[in-house]
Amino acid sequence: IREPIISEANNNPGLEGYVPVDASNITISTYTTNPRFVASIHSCNEFDNKKVIDYLREKYGCSVKFLSLRESDFKD
Repeated sequence: IREPIISEANNNPGLEGYVPVDASNITISTYTTNPRFVASIHSCNEFDNKKVIDYLREKYGCSVKFLSLRESDFKD
């Protein structure tokens, strides 16, 4: 673990957190000028998208816009 990287963003300030999970990761971006956040979840394993959406709705009382891309979406 190392010190956080902090940089200045004048056009859309906020904070971003990145958590590596084995070969997968979770990234959450927040914005100081807009009361929203963006969560990006990448997993090498299949998982129940509905559980994640339900958790975010319950925990934060937010609406959720969802986009799912799977490896199979890119195969011929």
